[in-house]
Amino acid sequence: MRSWSGRKDIRLGCLRSYYHAVEPRPPYDTIVCISVLNALSRNNSAKVLARIRDLLGADGKAYLAVARELPRTGKLGVHHSLQNYVVFSLPSIHCDERVEIYEMIKSAFFEDTTKDFISRRDRRRDR
Repeated sequence: MRSWSGRKDIRLGCLRSYYHAVEPRPPYDTIVCISVLNALSRNNSAKVLARIRDLLGADGKAYLAVARELPRTGKLGVHHSLQNYVVFSLPSIHCDERVEIYEMIKSAFFEDTTKDFISRRDRRRDR
């Protein structure tokens, strides 16, 4: 636990298992997920969102920041990495040309309407 300037104790955790082998201990009041969901398929994104939901406390909130500097169809990034234009039916608390931030509560039911990026090569193959 860390305390900042007389405020209540703040517990910091990280869910990047490659760098931080210690499993976070739920429940969390707030979870922030920044620029992760754009780089995942819808299937893997659903797994991450389920894990975030598991880590949230009953009254907890998660803030999901997704990039808006992408074409709506998605694209391949550096080293052919996937970059999707992520869209949720969650409440948006901020949106500009660079980023959109969604707010998710533990009990929220929402729809992921992200369209997975399909490369030109894959389109030719699937004809």
